Amino acid sequence: MRRPSFAIACLLAAAPALADDPPKSPSCALLTAADAQGILGHSVMNGDDTAEAGGASSCAWVDNETFNAIGISLMRNEALAGVSAEETIANQKNTFGGMGAIEDIPDLGVPAFLITPTGVPEGTYMVSLGKNGQVVGLNVTGVPKDKTIAAAKLVAGKL
Repeated sequence: MRRPSFAIACLLAAAPALADDPPKSPSCALLTAADAQGILGHSVMNGDDTAEAGGASSCAWVDNETFNAIGISLMRNEALAGVSAEETIANQKNTFGGMGAIEDIPDLGVPAFLITPTGVPEGTYMVSLGKNGQVVGLNVTGVPKDKTIAAAKLVAGKL
């Protein structure tokens, strides 16, 4: 009986670990590559997977064909500096008021609002939502507003 080469044995041993390797960033766990592909319409690559530091992390999914993207930032614990997620959302809504048109997103089950920024390409939106001591910011480019809200619904379901 032949034994597999050392290199092949190492690859076979490592393969399950690679497939199940969790993201470094809790942000990437909020919107999977499959979710992002459904929103952006094409296969995606991970453009950012920044491990959590000080209660903040980030993640980005980038469309391989159009380079449209979904950026995700997550703040929790010490990043919120003792302010609740709900208060943080209310404060952001007031602070971001001059950036463009703001509208509440009432059907997410969490406090959330969407900004259509002025002076940026069409199809660019920002969403802020929060619950359970976590605040998430989404920056979405190149998709219609309804797809941005669909991304926010997926994220809200995981908070």
